[in-house]
Amino acid sequence: MSLRHWIFITACVVVSFSATRYPTAQDTPEPIEKFLAIADPVAGEKVFLQCRGCHTADEKGGHGIGPNLWNVVGRKIGTAPGYDYSSAMAAREEAWSFGNLAIYLQDPQRFVPGTRMGFPGIREVRDRVNVIAYLRGLSASPLPLPESAMSGPMPGSFPPSGNEEHNWEGLPSGRGRDKVFYACRVCHSLKIVQQQCLSRSSWDETLTWMVEEQGMVEPAPQDRKRILDYLAIHFGVEC
Repeated sequence: MSLRHWIFITACVVVSFSATRYPTAQDTPEPIEKFLAIADPVAGEKVFLQCRGCHTADEKGGHGIGPNLWNVVGRKIGTAPGYDYSSAMAAREEAWSFGNLAIYLQDPQRFVPGTRMGFPGIREVRDRVNVIAYLRGLSASPLPLPESAMSGPMPGSFPPSGNEEHNWEGLPSGRGRDKVFYACRVCHSLKIVQQQCLSRSSWDETLTWMVEEQGMVEPAPQDRKRILDYLAIHFGVEC
């Protein structure tokens, strides 16, 4: 392993610890059931791209690093056949509902302390609701929407983000930003990317190392090129 890769791993650990904090009362997520009536599963499929590094979602698909998510909404937690769950996840007694999925997807470690899933969570209400709507559709018999989503006044919009750049966690605008966001955020903070200033060839070598040694899913050739182009422009040797 090269010195650069040791530095990369060390940076991941430092950022992970520095970003860790315990939840407070202000972190309690807003109930999402009322927003399901305006959810967009097509947009949710795009949000789900950041999950595909670990999860499959096909009806007859196998497990990846994480369990297959076909028919997950309404399924008892920790019971996908053939998957080796953590003891913390396997100990849960309830089924995946719209409400507890929203809490889990915001902060996995908060809902299931001890889960092996290292994903940092989906912060935006809009993104969480949309991806839950997408997951609901991954079933031959989708779970019915709750009555609270089918009755009463329909909300006009999702809660405001408060920060438009929050969605991209500081990545500058540019062609390929979405590819970098979804490929990298699965495993580590995007602060790691922003701290590097590498040549295109060094980024290429690092990407190969992530695939071969760290379990990253190999990007399609056109996506890999776009990722490297973006990184070389925005986080190249002169950044």
